[in-house]
Amino acid sequence: MLDATRLRTPCLFDKIVSADEAATLITDGMNVGVSGFTPSGYPKKTTLALAKAIKAGKKCRINIWSGASVGPEIEETLAEVGGISGRMPYYAASNKTLSRQINTGSVTYIDQHLSHFAQQIDYGFYGDVDVAIVEAAAINADGSIVLGSGVGNTPMLVKHAKKIIVEVNTSIPLTLEGMHDIYICSKPPERTEIPIYHVGDRIGSPYVSCGLDRITCIVESDIVDHVRNLSAPDDTSKKIAANLVDFLEHEQRHGRLPQQMLPLQSGVGSIANAVLMGLAESKFEHLTMYSEILQDSVFKRLSKQMTLLRQI
Repeated sequence: MLDATRLRTPCLFDKIVSADEAATLITDGMNVGVSGFTPSGYPKKTTLALAKAIKAGKKCRINIWSGASVGPEIEETLAEVGGISGRMPYYAASNKTLSRQINTGSVTYIDQHLSHFAQQIDYGFYGDVDVAIVEAAAINADGSIVLGSGVGNTPMLVKHAKKIIVEVNTSIPLTLEGMHDIYICSKPPERTEIPIYHVGDRIGSPYVSCGLDRITCIVESDIVDHVRNLSAPDDTSKKIAANLVDFLEHEQRHGRLPQQMLPLQSGVGSIANAVLMGLAESKFEHLTMYSEILQDSVFKRLSKQMTLLRQI
């Protein structure tokens, strides 16, 4: 149940509605932005309610904009009822109905580089953000939003949205608060370098700037993320990890790498997971790392050897 730990000023309680009521804000032809990055931190209740309404006869096909792929409560459920007209910038091929509709041309798909999409929204290249649906851990008294485990393009979607639906998910631990560093680049010609020079630098805010007056409604949720499990490292990926660790140690011995390892940047997937596990079994200590997504190995195996970590 939503309480003052999640909704941090009394007027927010007046904005609570059912998912069905929130879904009525979404109409045919809209551009709808959703929070999250991969199946982490994406909204669920409102899109499920919208799919139910479409199945019951509501005429509504929308364009879904996100940070990366999202979960089946958006991509698959809406595709199954013909509710998606367009998709950007990336989708999960595991959502088979959407994948089939994109390949047959019934859904327009633009395969955008994830790092380019937010600034193109900012420039207005694709039109308005009619509605943003944001999953949150909490909402502060000033209307700023405490996100959960994913950020993606959420800050830019919130910046431009005409209407904002916030799904406050009580399954998200409040201990995540403070983890994020939200920073939006200025538009050219005022744009400067992103002033991150060290893994531990913080340059923005822990919260997504919004404002109480811009939040249209709040939906309570407790649905957990539909995450995809990575396969366990096999013999091939373990050998790849061993070869990489051996290479790094070899370069150190020959003075081409410093004894204190330079910052790493990890990729995503089973092989990257195996490589990080290989590093966890190596002699390297006090590692620093940039990563797009945090995987099991970071928490289960590598955390004792890491000094600083920044998710980008």
